[in-house]
Amino acid sequence: MSIRSDYPLTTAIASRLFAPGVVDSTSDELARRLVDDPALPDGTTVVSAAQRGGRGRLGRSWSAPDGTMLALSTLVDVGSIPASLLGWLPLLSGVAVADALEDVAPGIGARLKWPNDVLVSGGKIAGILCELREGSPLRAIVGIGINTGMTEDQRPVSTAGSLAMEGVDGVPDDRLASAVLARLGALVGDWRDAGGDPVGSGIAARVDSLCQTLGLRVRAELPSAELMGTALRIDGEGRLVIGVDGAAEQAVSAADITHLRAL
Repeated sequence: MSIRSDYPLTTAIASRLFAPGVVDSTSDELARRLVDDPALPDGTTVVSAAQRGGRGRLGRSWSAPDGTMLALSTLVDVGSIPASLLGWLPLLSGVAVADALEDVAPGIGARLKWPNDVLVSGGKIAGILCELREGSPLRAIVGIGINTGMTEDQRPVSTAGSLAMEGVDGVPDDRLASAVLARLGALVGDWRDAGGDPVGSGIAARVDSLCQTLGLRVRAELPSAELMGTALRIDGEGRLVIGVDGAAEQAVSAADITHLRAL
């Protein structure tokens, strides 16, 4: 059910759709609605083109001028997924966004930056934030922000990218949002069917094929340390394994990663 009529394609995919216009954060809006109605079904989605308090990892903000980005947050049932494999959700979501961008802009060449960014031409075109919501079943809110019409002059940081900066104009938000939900739903379905197994579901292979981080020299900023080394692989729990300079390999589950150079 939608409270607006300008997302017909997305309404056809989401189990329930809310498009309230300006929001502080689509994820916060979905969380609030979930508190009000704990029975909201899997696939309930909030979508907006004007977000005033978007959030990224580690409490960072995600900002863009109104009408230059698409924000959506959707509810995903992860109750059947072992806790040790939940680190694959942001990676899986990144694949969904990359595939959706390819659907609306063939040949755009979207790649992943571990653990939760989508890059085009080296610029961050999309970010993903997954947050668990306690309850039975355990569910996650997958928040996705995609820069659509942002120009170079409007970039909040020099590393931001957008569809417009890639010469892609005029993609309706409804088309992009529906593509993201369709791709995400299919990948989550495969993941669940495989009991969360990233290999059996094919998710690991897709992530490996799209992840630009692998093979690069990286700097990993952890809460209490900084690592320098080479990004070697993604392990079975979705962690990034780094060949640390002068030390043993180390797997990190959460870190700010800076790409330095290729080998």
